[in-house]
Amino acid sequence: MERSLARLSGPPRVAVTSPVAALEVPVRGATVVHAAWPLTQPGIDVGVLVTERVTGRMRARMQVGPFPIVVCASIADVQQAIDAVNLPRAREQALAREVTHTARQYPHANVPATHLPRPREERTWARGTNVGVRVCVVGHGRVDLPGFDVVAGPDKGADVCVAVAGPNGWEAGDREILAECFAAIGRLVVTAPPPPGLDDWVVVARHGLPEAIAQACQRPPAVPLPPVPVSRVATARFRRRTLWEPIIVSVIVAVGLSRMLPVAVAAALAGVLYGVRRSRRQAKSPGRAWAENLVQG
Repeated sequence: MERSLARLSGPPRVAVTSPVAALEVPVRGATVVHAAWPLTQPGIDVGVLVTERVTGRMRARMQVGPFPIVVCASIADVQQAIDAVNLPRAREQALAREVTHTARQYPHANVPATHLPRPREERTWARGTNVGVRVCVVGHGRVDLPGFDVVAGPDKGADVCVAVAGPNGWEAGDREILAECFAAIGRLVVTAPPPPGLDDWVVVARHGLPEAIAQACQRPPAVPLPPVPVSRVATARFRRRTLWEPIIVSVIVAVGLSRMLPVAVAAALAGVLYGVRRSRRQAKSPGRAWAENLVQG
């Protein structure tokens, strides 16, 4: 607790970053922390994201916290964005989290747990963005969504993508379009059961679009897995040992034993060794050979 109080009573720790890399920007009266987006590094009081366009994934990250993240369009606006943050409130919440964590970690220390209500203006941490849920609509029709910020067509700045099916359901080429929308935004709501092969996180609007959109927003946006480089793809290659390998080993063993034993005895022992090695190689199961060769590359 003393360390937590020392960290929270010193200069504010600020991390400034762009969507692609951390930025070294001097901040008046603060300690700059080198951290890149999405700012998952501990020891940060305020995060600043410098970007001209805020996507739905960025807004979802800002809502998670645990510290406030503000957005500005250029580096020249960083200081103004930091000055607008309620730093005492942010540090009060950080101290409450530290006390609660200590109480759970040491239940016999009689540390009172502290619970602070979540701020109502949590979505407004992203300055200059709409406080409502932004929805983009694609597909074969229009929908009426009062209370939502609706944009037409696929838009990475949306929080949720709503795909409207036709009167006869989805057509042959709709599956690729739905997959692209889901990969671009990370949340997809469909008005009819989706074609087979789509992600399990796709939400079907069975009881109305507002309820389905709220259900989709309860999950973080899905992020597609990065492609695996071709150079790192391991292929199973069976090592085909020729007949000469056990023969050469047997000859070497026979020459070595002939210095201590009679030549006939050494040759007999080498022949026995050759038979044992050959029988063990033939008895090896294909599955084990496949696994060993895969590991060996």
